[in-house]
Amino acid sequence: MEEIRKQKEKIRAEVMQLLTMQQGKLIEEVNQLRAENEELRKIKNNYSNLEDRIRQLEIQKNNTQRLLEKLKEDKIISKFEDGDYGYDEYGNGGGYHIFGYVYNNEPYEIYAESL
Repeated sequence: MEEIRKQKEKIRAEVMQLLTMQQGKLIEEVNQLRAENEELRKIKNNYSNLEDRIRQLEIQKNNTQRLLEKLKEDKIISKFEDGDYGYDEYGNGGGYHIFGYVYNNEPYEIYAESL
């Protein structure tokens, strides 16, 4: 009877040791999964921020294009092709030439890049 009790205790101790080892492995795996999840959450947030920024830039582009069309309709700007006058001091031409501005009582011209 004593022998059976000792064997039961020995088996119980071995089972507890195995459970403790398994629990340690599971805790390690859970911590690793949490770290990976946090990394994925950061990536998702960055992706969402980039998508938002792209939407904002598309809205800005569309608004700028509408403004440009309105300025063309109102004859505030006219398009010059390369070869026409409209070159800046660096030899860049073919931009939009905006008329009618005065700075320090001197007329001046503004060139904006084509969109």
